Amino acid sequence: MGRRVTQYVVFGVLLIVLVFLLAYQFGQGPTPGARPEAAATVVSRDPAPRKSAPPVSMVPDVKLAALRVAQDAQPAGSVRNPFQLKPRPAPPPPPPPPLANPAGGTGGSPDQPPPPPPITLKFVGLVNPGGGAGKIAVLSGGGDVFYGREGDIIDGRYRIVSIGTESVVVAYVDGRGTRKIPLSGL
Repeated sequence: MGRRVTQYVVFGVLLIVLVFLLAYQFGQGPTPGARPEAAATVVSRDPAPRKSAPPVSMVPDVKLAALRVAQDAQPAGSVRNPFQLKPRPAPPPPPPPPLANPAGGTGGSPDQPPPPPPITLKFVGLVNPGGGAGKIAVLSGGGDVFYGREGDIIDGRYRIVSIGTESVVVAYVDGRGTRKIPLSGL
């Protein structure tokens, strides 16, 4: 029985809150800034017709003179056509040429192509299959492991030039950027 009483109490509280919300919502007076004579309209159910004042409208007064002055203030030559494209802006000026390194360092000259990026492979190990098949180098780079003999292409970018017991020489496929990689293990 205690549960049923709790339900009735909650229902009663919700009902009271609903009544207060409805009273607050519909019981408010006129909005601020509204004219008091236009706030309420009284309709009489008296069968005898009476003369009364005409109803007051809520439309603000329109000042036509001010509109004419504002219309005349627009410049006469500014006609806007939304269907006409604007002329293209001028292209930006070309960047200034790079300055040559006065010390003659690695700045390079504009005639030479930039050097290739460094080879980031590691020489992990060496495999000797025996039987005169040649040495196989084990290289790692970028999370992958590669196997190859002298002259093989690794990762589609590098060629193994030579394989020694403690190092391997790797170059780009086009012959640029040769690097000797020492044995480092894992």
